[in-house]
Amino acid sequence: MHWKKHIDIATAAMTRGWLDERGFAEAMIALARDDAAPPEKIWLAPGLLRSEQLERLLNLVQASSSSVMDEGMGSAGGDGIHKGKTARPGAAPKPGNENPSVLNDRYALLSPLGSGGIGEVLECLDVRIGRRVALKALRRDLCNNPAVARMLEREARVTGALEHPSIIPVYDMGEQSGIGPYYVMRLAGQASLYSVLQRLATGDPLAVRDYGLGRLLRSYIQVCQAVDYAHSCGVIHCDIKPENILLGNFGEVLVVDWGSAFRMDEGAQCREGTPGFMAPEQLDPVTSAIDARTDVFALGAVLYEVLCLEPAFPAARWTAMQKAAANREVPYSPPIPPRQRTPHRDIPEELEEICMQALELEPGRRVPSARALASAVEAFLEGTREKERRLARAGELAQNGDQMAANYQEFIETRPERVTELETLRATIAPWEGPERKRVLWDAEERLAVVDSLGVRTLQAAVSAYEQALDEVPGHIPSRRGLARLYWTELERALDRRDEFDRLYFEELVKQYDDGTIAREMRREGLLKVTIRPPEAMVMLHSLMERDRRLVVSKAQRISEETTLAPGSYVVVVSGGGRTVHYPLLMRAGRDHRGVIDLEEAADLRPGEILVPGGPALLGGDSTNIGSRGLRAVEVPSFIIGERPVSMGEFLEFLRELYRRDGSAAEDYLPRSSDGSPYWRWTEDTFVPANVADLVDDRRVQIELPVFGVTALAAEAYAAWWSARTGFNYRLPTEDEWE
Repeated sequence: MHWKKHIDIATAAMTRGWLDERGFAEAMIALARDDAAPPEKIWLAPGLLRSEQLERLLNLVQASSSSVMDEGMGSAGGDGIHKGKTARPGAAPKPGNENPSVLNDRYALLSPLGSGGIGEVLECLDVRIGRRVALKALRRDLCNNPAVARMLEREARVTGALEHPSIIPVYDMGEQSGIGPYYVMRLAGQASLYSVLQRLATGDPLAVRDYGLGRLLRSYIQVCQAVDYAHSCGVIHCDIKPENILLGNFGEVLVVDWGSAFRMDEGAQCREGTPGFMAPEQLDPVTSAIDARTDVFALGAVLYEVLCLEPAFPAARWTAMQKAAANREVPYSPPIPPRQRTPHRDIPEELEEICMQALELEPGRRVPSARALASAVEAFLEGTREKERRLARAGELAQNGDQMAANYQEFIETRPERVTELETLRATIAPWEGPERKRVLWDAEERLAVVDSLGVRTLQAAVSAYEQALDEVPGHIPSRRGLARLYWTELERALDRRDEFDRLYFEELVKQYDDGTIAREMRREGLLKVTIRPPEAMVMLHSLMERDRRLVVSKAQRISEETTLAPGSYVVVVSGGGRTVHYPLLMRAGRDHRGVIDLEEAADLRPGEILVPGGPALLGGDSTNIGSRGLRAVEVPSFIIGERPVSMGEFLEFLRELYRRDGSAAEDYLPRSSDGSPYWRWTEDTFVPANVADLVDDRRVQIELPVFGVTALAAEAYAAWWSARTGFNYRLPTEDEWE
């Protein structure tokens, strides 16, 4: 191919925005090395053009040489010329094609912008107004061709008759000796949609930042509105594509290249267009009429490329399409749906439906008009904006809920301290003391009541905030998770205080809002690490399960000192040196437990005694017990306690010795009923049943009963007597030890 045709290809490609100056220079260098190289080597091998683009340009060059309107640029290579984008860098002017410096004493030539097809575009200065404009004229070798001149004049009139903000305006037209007809239009300096999509496809960070889907869709709506306006004027563009859509930096959008437009009043059918954007009826105007739906098809193909960054019909070729048209066949197969074509793009389903309906191969099944297409996309954007507003509002409410939940958690964690303070005051202030002394206690009680009330209100506020967020956005994940966490906290508190009703209630609420996160958390294992002394002792783990309201062993296994355990109740049994210690524990989800089990502490165990190893315990919190303290976690040291309570027989043995030493003291310690009468009578030698006989007839059972009806002083006296008798220190259990 002659180098001149390569230059024509380059010029036409730059006119469309398919080629930039660097690509032009690269092609010229390759051509200088091998001016006989085939087009594929110059343009396709280095990736300067796509195969469908080169095919189209080859047809264009061939049509231009025979003075026939090219299929894609209109009569003079398109009016969408980009300043600085289409000038041929370093190209020498063709002989006989020099332009005068001033046309009609008005337009001063500044520089050529590009040429192709039948026309060339010059950047000029309108000396009357003082603005830069683009002047489109015939190529000098065609300026004496009347048919071609009429094409340019038609293009000027068609474009100039369309007065719309998004259609490039025509300022002037005329005829100049030596160049023939010309027209003057706005100098477009914007980037084409094609170049923007190319940059997005390569991941250009600036393009990704500046051209989000929302901005592209708003520009697309402007294109649809401009095309709909043209349709109302009886003009069908017939060559809508990303190259013919210009995007400005300030939101302006221009639809250019109206040279191939079909006018209803002319009646002539148009076979111009671009493969992949031409509607099927454009190839067969004999049997298929061109109307507004023809441009709708092209707009659908543009929307497809906006969504996918890939063409809807990548395999579209002129030769194949012409052959299909000759055989009365549909030139395209239905496009792959965008979400299926590019699943990684996260394309909204609503936009896919709009796009696919615009691309229906049968005109009667398409979106009926460009206005309807614009309205559909606008409705999507409006819905998206409303969704975004609701999502933002839901996010704010969820954050408020999180803050309230954190405050409520703080109330829960600090309440035991306030309760302890109050209990201390109650223990130190006697009921008979005066108001001045009691006022401190009353203030503490009021503070606790106020704080408890605030805690309840804070919980309610957190729940309300989350639920309002769910009203804004049903299924709002952060709000559902917030509610699940909140109810899980309440579920744990119910478990701690053994409140079966609340446990079931909050368990159902957790299930209602949990997305699986809490369920996984509830099953998460914790680490059990116990220090065994001596270390060679055998350690067994007994899993417990509830049966008939009692915890019974379900299975046992040998473990090391460190192991992971699922949530539940267990007993660690440590054996060695003839001693055995049981260490009960409750494993909470995801929580670790550390403890020490020392068999030496069991060295002094006597028959009937049990070592209770030291460790953490949850005490209090029994709402059914009026005198119960609030739930609290305490560390209880190891202690030894009798396996069974002191029996009546054991206590009477203590009293027998006391009677023999000091009868009056022993009389004070006798077990008595509520009316003060003794359950036993001393006969100077032994005890005989008194009121206790009313309870139990059997003498053996009477003796084996746990001692009752005695005072604390009597119990302490028994502990002192037993300590002296055994040589070990015995005492009554503390409240924490007893619980």
